[in-house]
Amino acid sequence: MQDIKITYSEDLNGNLVHIDSAIKGSRYICPTCRKIMSVRISRLQIGEKYFRRPHYAHQKNSNCSPETVLHNLFKTKVAEYIQTKIDNKNNINFSWDCEYCKDTHSGNLIKKINSVKLEYYLGECTPDIALFDKDNNIIAVIEVVVTHKPEEKTLLYYKEHNIILIQIDLASFDDIDNLEVRLLKPNIVTLCVNPKCTKCGCPKLKLELNIISANCYRCHKEMKVASIYNSRYEIGHVYPESFLPSELELARQSGVIIKQSYSKTKHKSYNANVCPHCNAFIGSYFLFEDYIVPSVYGDYDHVTLNAGYTCLCDRDFT
Repeated sequence: MQDIKITYSEDLNGNLVHIDSAIKGSRYICPTCRKIMSVRISRLQIGEKYFRRPHYAHQKNSNCSPETVLHNLFKTKVAEYIQTKIDNKNNINFSWDCEYCKDTHSGNLIKKINSVKLEYYLGECTPDIALFDKDNNIIAVIEVVVTHKPEEKTLLYYKEHNIILIQIDLASFDDIDNLEVRLLKPNIVTLCVNPKCTKCGCPKLKLELNIISANCYRCHKEMKVASIYNSRYEIGHVYPESFLPSELELARQSGVIIKQSYSKTKHKSYNANVCPHCNAFIGSYFLFEDYIVPSVYGDYDHVTLNAGYTCLCDRDFT
């Protein structure tokens, strides 16, 4: 981690003062340890050798670190910000990259939130910020990370108690200046808004059916082929042999011919894309090499259709 410089302190009236507004000779107090801070303003210009960014510094022998000050100040300001939004009945519309389905979700952070508490003791852990609904149930927690991420036992507790974790990683006091931006785009949110599978309880995956307009490898006449891709599948692509009935119907409605075809290589029959002119079928290997890859590079036109949601346990890959 980069060398963190403290850019905020309090004056004797308890007002938060940025280093750019600090006055040499005035007394400033650390927001965390409540001890006197020194004002360090370099006489050198930016770019000159030995120039150091203006900052506050603790007196010698202090065990209060800049990382601790940053952590405490940021979570306090975030809690105040959220409570103000709740009191004024405003929304906090944020977005996050889902670690489950890999999509980007969005929503109102405080849609069900009625109150905010700092360092609320849960027995097994003490989150930086706890968010409660109107019945005083914990809906979510916010963990502010400067140097130490939540422990595994803490993550397990949140998971077992259906508590949403919102994690914000900090790098410097500039994050306080950009507090709203950091809150609206957290690093981690353990919530997927996709419907859950009734079998395994995991979030389902949003799928897109790719319809590629190409030429038959045998007769060279125009045909359409279909495939599904989602990054969460270990095999990468899903081919007609593993399509669900709804996906087969969607592909056929889009002009794709899919039939049961016998493969001498696999020694079995399975659903495959078929040319409507010469009845040649496209197995998964040639579908990827001769149709999917060229479409990615723009050699073939393709369209994507919403294929709904599915779970791995719904699908047969054998």
